[in-house]
Amino acid sequence: MKTRQRAAQGSLLLALLLMLNIVSIIPAAGQENTQCDAGFRLFDHEYLATEPVCIPENPQKVVVAWAFNATALLRADVPIIGTNSIAFNQGQFPEWADDLGQITDVGRPLNLEVILGLSPDLIITSDFDAEGNEDALSSIAPTVLFTWEGTHIWRDVAQLMFDAAGRLKEYDALMIEQETRAAELGALIDDPQAIELSIVNVRADRILLYTQYSPGGMIVEEVGFSRPEVQLWPDAESPAYLRDISFEELQQADGDYILIFGGFALDEDAQVTLDELLESPLWQSLGAVQADRVYISNVNFAGGDIGNAHAMLDELAAAFGVADDFSPNPYITRAEIPARAPEATEEAAG
Repeated sequence: MKTRQRAAQGSLLLALLLMLNIVSIIPAAGQENTQCDAGFRLFDHEYLATEPVCIPENPQKVVVAWAFNATALLRADVPIIGTNSIAFNQGQFPEWADDLGQITDVGRPLNLEVILGLSPDLIITSDFDAEGNEDALSSIAPTVLFTWEGTHIWRDVAQLMFDAAGRLKEYDALMIEQETRAAELGALIDDPQAIELSIVNVRADRILLYTQYSPGGMIVEEVGFSRPEVQLWPDAESPAYLRDISFEELQQADGDYILIFGGFALDEDAQVTLDELLESPLWQSLGAVQADRVYISNVNFAGGDIGNAHAMLDELAAAFGVADDFSPNPYITRAEIPARAPEATEEAAG
């Protein structure tokens, strides 16, 4: 009974505080003009899910309720006080586990009481994570809601997040850093354009091919690899990042090299499906398999995350035997964000 009373009291407190806050936080869309108060700026972006919104010029307590880019934002010194998918990111980035562990988990679905208790001055999240709670979030703090159309826009969403947090220059520098490592890897591999690289994801009872619109597909193309024609999605107006195939369609997984990825270290069911795949006569008939050109990875080639892009590059370097000559992963070494050359700064600004 006491537990129910405490829960009811907490919900009532949340409702009362939201009612008090809502009079002090008025979105730009609800005003007759788009002028923001001192210390605020009007924020807009191609993937902003709302009308332009007034946000702090220099936010100090940011809630980022999204599974990706937390470590990149931390590298850029964004003062994150709340996020979600913390355990997932600690597994992806063990070097950042302590930093992530100091951030409050705001849950998924979002826990409004926890977010309110943090007293953030900026909230960044997706429209589907906020679904049904848009007004409540906006009454807690200025809220940047982005539209998630699929993995093909992961870099655009990352740019939005950094821009809202006042770190757009750092975003540009991080992109240059990642693109530089991709070009370096392409040079180490020597003529990757001549290599058709197949990307296969194995899950419990599922085999999927990843297209050029997946984060992994984008990264391997940046390195310079070609892709099997059957793995290129033909419709740019309606991009898909993956498609399922059956065991009978395994020929579509062939290439000069095959990269298989999945959460095999943690997902026993995915490991079972992988074992079945590797033992399949159709699989064993593939050219890349017979040439012993198959690499199995636990790195997530599906995640649209700036830091994880470097993990993908590391795996590709290992797969092609050039890891010892490849530059260190800045998310493992926790390197400072490199300063940009003047020409790069001007180009990004233009």
